[in-house]
Amino acid sequence: KDDRKQLNEVINHAREKYVNEVRGLGPTLQEVLPQSRVLTHQPTLVRDDAIKQSVSLLVKDGVVNDAYADEIIEQLDAFGPYMVISKHIALIHAKHNHVNKSVGFSLIHFEKGVNFNHQQYDPVHIIITLATEQPQIHLNALRQFSELVMDDKARQTLFSGHLPGIMSCIYKVSQH
Repeated sequence: KDDRKQLNEVINHAREKYVNEVRGLGPTLQEVLPQSRVLTHQPTLVRDDAIKQSVSLLVKDGVVNDAYADEIIEQLDAFGPYMVISKHIALIHAKHNHVNKSVGFSLIHFEKGVNFNHQQYDPVHIIITLATEQPQIHLNALRQFSELVMDDKARQTLFSGHLPGIMSCIYKVSQH
């Protein structure tokens, strides 16, 4: 019993050390999600058009090409709405084949929501698009995004569509 306890302490210590070392690697959310790629108070669209609009913000900045949206749509058609990650939030992404820059995010707020056919979490009011060239370079920004959506006050700000408030939340979470 004591050996198990000691072994757990060693494992937990090693895990904490690894997390702290990796925590700051890669760009921050603020670096990969500039205000130019945040749209608020958008009218309701059908799912595929909402996806294309979200991806278009990354296309405009040269982060991905147009085929990125098609691949996301194909994945959702094949596997269902698994990219809807929590109530009213979708994190859409595809493989790196159509990514031109290391990492980029976009965020769109849809006032009345978009139907993704998710039984629990529809309608989706926030679509975050993630594009990454390498599997782990985006983890710091993704961790910060997770912190943002798990914070009740920041989450309310996202759903309000108040652009200065959203950018302030992104700035604050990027400082940790």
